[in-house]
This record gives sequence, C-alpha cells and structure tokens, in this order.
Amino acid sequence: MYTANKDHLILSKITRITYILYACLAWYLFFNFLNWPLSSWSTLGLSTWIIDFTEKHPGYNGLISYFPATLVLAIMGLMYGTTTNRFKLGRWNKHWLWFFGAVSLVQMISFTLPEESFTTNYLNVSSFDIPAKLLLALVCAPIAEELLFRGFIPEIFSAIFGDKIGLWVGIIFSSILFGFIHRQYGIETQLSLVALGMILGYARIFSGGFLLPFSLHFIAGFIAVFGGYLQLIN
Repeated sequence: MYTANKDHLILSKITRITYILYACLAWYLFFNFLNWPLSSWSTLGLSTWIIDFTEKHPGYNGLISYFPATLVLAIMGLMYGTTTNRFKLGRWNKHWLWFFGAVSLVQMISFTLPEESFTTNYLNVSSFDIPAKLLLALVCAPIAEELLFRGFIPEIFSAIFGDKIGLWVGIIFSSILFGFIHRQYGIETQLSLVALGMILGYARIFSGGFLLPFSLHFIAGFIAVFGGYLQLIN
C-alpha cells in the first residue's frame, strides 16, 4: 500500500512538472515565432515574397507576424486539451449574457480614455489592408491570447497550487501580465486591459472552457476596432 501511494505521488509530481514545462514551452514558442516571423516563413521558402509583399502593403505586417505564432499555440492547445482533457469549450449558459455586458461596458469606458496613437495608426490603413487588421484583431488575437493568458499561464499555477487556488492565482497574474504586456498603450488603457483580462479569466472558470472567453475577446476586439474607426472618421 505504501509503495503504491508513493508511486502515485511520484507520478502526480511528474505529471504536474510536465504540465508546467509544456506551458512554459508554449509561452516560449509563441513569443519566439512572434518576434522572428521571417524564420517561420523561411522554412516554407516564402521569406523573400513576404518581405516584398509587406513593403507594398505594410498593414499586413502584424498578421504575418501573428499568424504563425497563433497556429503554433492552437496546435499546442489542441494537443494539451486532447491529452489532459483540461482545455474544453464549455457549455452555453444564459448567464453568459452578463459577461458580454461586462466586456461591452469596459470597452465603452475605454473610449473615454485619452486617444491612443497606436489605435489611430492601426486603423488608418488602405482598404486593401483592412482584412488583415480585422483577421488579426478578431481571429488571431482571441485564439492566441486566450490560450496563452487564460489557458497555459493559469495551468502553471494550477499545477503548483492545485485547481482551487492555482487557477485564481494564475488568472490574476495573467490578467496583470495581459494588461501591461500591451506596452504600445498608455497606463490608463493598460489598466482597462487588466480589468478585461479579469473578466475573461473568470469567464473561463465560470464556463469551464474557452468558448466564452474566445467569444468575449472577439466582442472586445469588434467594439475596439469599429468604435475606433468611427472615432477616426469623425
């Protein structure tokens, strides 16, 4: 009995360490692909074409940088979820509407903050570049950032402290990180992103999956992009 219990504890520790290392690897690969996009495209022999294309259409720079990183994170998230059964979609609940209201409120309040030059430059592009901006803000960012900030980072703390405490510690930590990693914005906007991160993190815990935070992030991006565009044309 003692040997069986001891073996179980050892196996449990190994499993938790494996979860931590896998989550750290996801973090590393995401930012490695994000910071060195041409290295990922060069493996497909497309780096020269990419350079020429982005020189003509600079609005696609962000999407071209973000897409490989998003793809890697999505594959790792799918593998992790399939193996551990911890990354689920969750089920629809009428209480989800409260989350949509909270996210919309945070985004509306953000429009009362000082105008961000990054947002103005992000939206001030040619009509040909608009699809790239929309794909980045409404598809790539929700998938990648939710898997990272509401997925892998909380998993590290969950593996260390257990689900009951660890997930909450991870959500709080990742929300702060989520806000202040957006260094292109001013402090007021970063604080609003911390608040948004807390809502998205709680949404993952409340719903038991990622469908709700994915949807909320999409809504947040939609409001930010189209609200910002309306401000720009006015």
